[in-house]
Parts: sequence; C-alpha cells; structure tokens
Amino acid sequence: MSSRRRKAKALASDDYHDLMLTTVEASKAMRLLQTKEDNDQYDRCKVCQEWSHRLEYHCPITHETHEEGLSAAERETELQRRKEELANGTIEPRPLDKVSVQLKVTKALTLDIEAAMPMSAVKSNAMGDWRDDWIEKVKSVLGIEEMRECAEELLDHIKPTRLRSNFFPTVWLQELRTATAKDLYKLMLRLDGAILFEKQLSREQLQAEEEYSQPSSRPQRKMARPELAVKWGYTPGHHFDDRKAGITGKALHVQDGRLVLEITKPAKMKGKVKRYTMSQAKAYLTEVDRPKKRKEPLIKICRKRLRAYSVLTGSSTEDWSPEDASDIEGT
Repeated sequence: MSSRRRKAKALASDDYHDLMLTTVEASKAMRLLQTKEDNDQYDRCKVCQEWSHRLEYHCPITHETHEEGLSAAERETELQRRKEELANGTIEPRPLDKVSVQLKVTKALTLDIEAAMPMSAVKSNAMGDWRDDWIEKVKSVLGIEEMRECAEELLDHIKPTRLRSNFFPTVWLQELRTATAKDLYKLMLRLDGAILFEKQLSREQLQAEEEYSQPSSRPQRKMARPELAVKWGYTPGHHFDDRKAGITGKALHVQDGRLVLEITKPAKMKGKVKRYTMSQAKAYLTEVDRPKKRKEPLIKICRKRLRAYSVLTGSSTEDWSPEDASDIEGT
C-alpha cells in the first residue's frame, strides 16, 4: 500500500495508534524528537498527549506531572488519594478521554512542533511562563475552537526567519479560523513542514538568526521550571563558578531533575549548556553574583570624619551620638 493511501486510510480510521504512526512519518518535528539520545526515557500520555520522563510521575486522573523523586509506594498513595477525591466529587477533571482521536493526534503534533524548535526559533516574549501556560492549555483542549487558539498562539511566537519563504502566515491563519478537525490536522502538518529547524538553516540564515537574537539551547519536550531553580537556591540569570570543571555559567532553569547552566566562560565553550543534579550543584557551584557592599564616596567619608573630630574637640556644638561612629567604622 502506498504512503498516500495508507495516510488516507489512517485519517478515516478511529484508531489512535494508526493515525499516530502516519503522523510520525509525515512530521519533521516528531522524527526529530525520535532521534534524541534520551527518547526512550520519555512516555506520552495517550489522553492529554504530554511527554513525561520515566523518573517522574504523571497522574492519569488530573494529568499533572510531578517532579522525579516519588517512590513506587508514594505514587500509589497519590493515585489512591486522587481516586478518592474523584469519587467524593472534590475534584472534577476535564473529560480529556472523550476527545476525538483526530484531535488527540493534532494535540500531540502541536506539542511536538513546539518541543522540537530550538530556543533561537521563538520570539523573546515566548520565554518564561508563556511556554508552561501554553502547554497546559494544549493539554486541556476539548474542542476545535480551543485547538485553533493554541495553534494561532504557537505561530505568533515563531520568528519569521524560521519559516520558509513559500509559507504565508496570513493565508494559513485565514484557513485556520474556519478549519474543521480534519483541516486543522492538515494545517499543523503544513506548519511543521514550513518551520526551518536548526539542521536545515543555511549559513546566511544562521547569520540573520544571530542578528535577530542570541541562539541558545532549548529544552526538549519537558517543561523548564525556573521557579524550581529558585527553590534549589540557584536564581535564574545569576552566574556560578564550577570549581571542578573550571567554567562559569548562568543559571537558566531546572529540567528533568537537572539544573541547567548556560556556559559564559571560557569563550570557546560559550553558549553550551551543562546539567547538574542537586548534589552535584551543591558540591561544585559557587555563586559569583552576590551583591558587593557599596562603598561610600571619599568626600562623604571625609565629611563624617571632620564632623566627628570637631565634636570630640569641642569646636562644634552639633549633637552627636556614639551610634554615629558606626557610619565611619572601618574607614
């Protein structure tokens, strides 16, 4: 059977597995993610379509992903607790299992397109909380209208330099606003084919990309969590020295249970990233961005000394207390 006939048969089928296999064959983003070295460490939830690392716990009821560290017993306890809350009516999760097969695969494709793009392919306003919020929004999609909004939002955050010249965003958006579920699936495949991923860029395009923004590494699949880096004690944007490796880097976020550091020194390694477990970070990293005590101007110090001297010698009637000595202590 030809690939075209197989694709047509899969589109007409209600089988999730068949349509997903056909989509993987047609999607550059999905194939790119499959080539990653750690691809076998991730599992996709067939209900919400989110990827989660095998060391993490993805709740099949609320579809929340917990950071790694829960034991098998703790996972079972968490699952039983959620089941009891569901039975008691304490929680009322969205009925994601009732979403059509076509829409589920479209959600998976949309998430993979975003995950496969390097950070240099997205606009600056896509950094930070936007990505986490957008992923949660895609996961919770129940209908075609919500999916249209997520797709439009994704296109809005892709840099124009990362789209092929024969792709016209305005035409794509016009078709998107009236698209059916089947049309939307095809539109996302068109967007997937229009994006220029890192390996497809020419030297001229890479040069234009550098002028647009400074390229950097982008986390694949799993959400980056800057707030978790703060919890660990490594504020994003602050610089740290690695005593063992002899490098200096800027903290970015925590991803997959690792602190991600973007190397700034030495120059030959600038832009690369290094990952640390919490124990490694505590053992090797020292912050170099701690605020230094601000020194007073020399003229102000001299005035304080002169004032203190005149009071002590009796040449001044100005009130002065011993506490004022702390202002000039150590000068």
